[in-house]
Amino acid sequence: VVLTVGVGPWAGLFLICAVSLYDAGNFLVGAQSKRPWEGPVCGVIGVLAVTFTMAAFQPPPFDGVGTWVVGGLVALACPLGQMVMTAFLPDRTSGAARARRVDTYLVAAPLFLAGAWLVG
Repeated sequence: VVLTVGVGPWAGLFLICAVSLYDAGNFLVGAQSKRPWEGPVCGVIGVLAVTFTMAAFQPPPFDGVGTWVVGGLVALACPLGQMVMTAFLPDRTSGAARARRVDTYLVAAPLFLAGAWLVG
């Protein structure tokens, strides 16, 4: 995340807002849902909302298409980060609360940074 802010303040804001909206949507919808896919789908919708906003304003280093590419990477990487963190835990029910706060950044932040470097 720190390296992403080094690319530009808008890049850091984009990453933090996208991942935060993914986490919020995933938690608010997925906490009480009976289907395991509802939370991540709502989270991805949050990422797409942030991506749409950034594509509309086109702050540096992003342009219209580059913003959608990077936003798509984040939308795919957030659920993947949760799966990777779950694989590293001793069992699925372990209450690793601190690890669960950064699990979406585990894959999303490096992919976002690579995408921001390619776009910028």
